[in-house]
Amino acid sequence: MVDRAASALDGIGRQGFVSGGGDMSAPTGPIAVENPAGGRPLRTLETDWCVATSAGHRRSRGDVDHIYDPTAERVSSRHDSVTVLARRDCMEADALATTLAATPLASARSLAEEWGGLEALIVHEGVFYTTEGFDDHVAGT
Repeated sequence: MVDRAASALDGIGRQGFVSGGGDMSAPTGPIAVENPAGGRPLRTLETDWCVATSAGHRRSRGDVDHIYDPTAERVSSRHDSVTVLARRDCMEADALATTLAATPLASARSLAEEWGGLEALIVHEGVFYTTEGFDDHVAGT
């Protein structure tokens, strides 16, 4: 939906970016990655790639979350937060953020590193894990 809305704006000669909750078309300026614990943002990004974040802190309702882990047969994200930057489009960023959120840490990190045109920040039990090129998209680095 974000990709289609951004394309429609472009089609009428408008510029900007579209935010669909935790999913954003390529931003036109710096954006902050929200900290699931509150307080200061985790990172400020300057990128022309699409961005999607998946975390249970916004959408969970008690024991109900929007992430389903089929291997554990439970509803819940395995990580505090997952932010994905995708070169191709927002649909890819969103799908991969959700996939990584439901995937065990070692497998999530491997998938993120191997996927072409993707960078990721996985926050797991308060520890930050990034793909090799993620910091290239962080403001001031």
